[in-house]
Amino acid sequence: MEEQVGAYWHRLITRSANRRYPEAVVALDDIKKVVGVMFRALGGDSGLKVEESYATNHFGRRTFLQKIAGSDQRIHNSWLDESALLLPPTIDLLPERELNRDLYIWLAMLASLKLKSREVLHWIEQNRRQSSATLLRFPGFADRYSALASAVVELRVELKTLAPDLRKIEQQVREIIINPTNPATDLFKVGDYSPEQSVPLWLVPHPAQLAGDKLNDLDDKQEHKSKQDDPENGENERSKESKKERKNRLRKAERTDDPDGKSGLIAFRMESLFTLAEFVKVDRTTDDESDDDAESKAEDLDVITISKEQQSGKGGLKFDLDLPAAEYDDTPLSAPILYPEWNYKTGVLEKNMCSIVPLISNKVESVKLPVELQSSAQKVRRQFEALIPQRTWFRGEVDGSELDIDSYIQFRSAKSLSHNTQEPALYKNFRSGSRDLATLLLADLSLSTDSWVNNHSRVIDVIRESLHLFADALSHTGDRFSLYGFSSRSREHVRFHQLKTFSEPFNDQVRGRIEDIKPGYYTRMGAAIRHAASILSKQPAARRILLILTDGKPNDLDHYEGRYGIEDTREAIFEAKRQGLYPFCVTIDEEGKEYLPHIFGPSGFIVIRKPAELPMRLPKLYAKITQGEA
Repeated sequence: MEEQVGAYWHRLITRSANRRYPEAVVALDDIKKVVGVMFRALGGDSGLKVEESYATNHFGRRTFLQKIAGSDQRIHNSWLDESALLLPPTIDLLPERELNRDLYIWLAMLASLKLKSREVLHWIEQNRRQSSATLLRFPGFADRYSALASAVVELRVELKTLAPDLRKIEQQVREIIINPTNPATDLFKVGDYSPEQSVPLWLVPHPAQLAGDKLNDLDDKQEHKSKQDDPENGENERSKESKKERKNRLRKAERTDDPDGKSGLIAFRMESLFTLAEFVKVDRTTDDESDDDAESKAEDLDVITISKEQQSGKGGLKFDLDLPAAEYDDTPLSAPILYPEWNYKTGVLEKNMCSIVPLISNKVESVKLPVELQSSAQKVRRQFEALIPQRTWFRGEVDGSELDIDSYIQFRSAKSLSHNTQEPALYKNFRSGSRDLATLLLADLSLSTDSWVNNHSRVIDVIRESLHLFADALSHTGDRFSLYGFSSRSREHVRFHQLKTFSEPFNDQVRGRIEDIKPGYYTRMGAAIRHAASILSKQPAARRILLILTDGKPNDLDHYEGRYGIEDTREAIFEAKRQGLYPFCVTIDEEGKEYLPHIFGPSGFIVIRKPAELPMRLPKLYAKITQGEA
């Protein structure tokens, strides 16, 4: 009976404290594409993704009922960072589904506007100016904004319940919400004021900047996906996370000093109460046994604490950071070649930032096409026979094997009407045509390719098989092609492996180099593309194709991770296009659709969902590209 009464009480308090409308809920997953397209189309940064925000500590004051119910301690706000526009995973604040949907649209419009101001503004005043500029820019949204503003003000606390100083702040916040085009007072131009409640119509600063340490306690990014369905709270959320979602969880991190070994468990025995306490060192920060379940345990932590430990334990993680000894490494073909790198933060192409090291395998044996690929190679060759130029008559030749009767008749007719003394082209020849193509395939050989795609093959094995079939097929069409691989260890050492040059014939020696490729290091893609483009641009061909084969996004040891690497690679692709090249990316990264359109354009890439299919699909994809179908 007590439990039942407690459940009723909890339901009553929770519903009274939180005015939600689950029947009108709109999920970001259902509208993400629309929001993303609108954000970029209206002028938002095309390099930013639209993602779910994570819950942060409440920056305002909770109501008395919310404190009793223990709810709204953390909420989902909206903000921009250097890589994404973060929006709440679901919105059910307003009573109508259309209003909740319009709220997502409004936030995208607000975020797309870039105000140019040298003033240091309070974030509330910044939102007022941004809202005003957005409404002036898109007057057709004014009525819908008015409906949103009225509905949001209805949710706010009553003014009479607030202290006089807080009432003044809240009154001005309401005026800004209702009519942001009116100039505000000086209250929010300086100082450190926050509204009594969050304002869902506004973008807040990054949580770490909004209220200092109070907001550094970041909630799990996928929290809404891991909760059990709770009908009492009116929530209808998924109860399980996929492995991929758990892997991408965002947690709070903190540093701590390593225990000095002088503090630990103090054990007392009652019979020796008045004797010295016995010290037992149980600071188990270093485990003397490997933990095979470390990853799953880490997934359960919201806060991960790290410290510096002098003693190293048996690690479960493997890093490949050092270069091999010279006698075991590939042979450098020349001195390092310097290339620039794009710094998107400053908008400057910084000169001589990256060092390309051309390499060739020094211990390679000639090998035949692997037996397990011979059947597949025959199938691909038969499909590529249609690409081999057929023998045909070439008419209008100055010299040839036969007289072209049609050309002769046209020549005699023209001569009788004029005094044309130009040398006639009266012959024809029967010969094979040619496709004026040059293709450079650049393969990612980073350490990530060492992962397994199934029980039998790793990513590097799939790439190796793809290179074998691709090269074998092109050698039968007569198209000119070259093969290279790349990896990197910071900007000072970008490894560029030569497998086959344009001038080399495809033979068993080249097959031996393909067999010898190994995964290692990282993926500084921009520098590798620039060097590949410099090689390809020297080829005298009508169409020059730069085919990039990778399994993930650009990254490296230094600041190349994340947005920096993506923007530099994008700039390298622009440079290649300006040289008249046709870049195209083939990836097996399932998340490729999130960043590849920004780098290569909507039609400049393809995602292979099943990596094992890559060896057979790559030659077919090349055939479509050369025929203008991809």
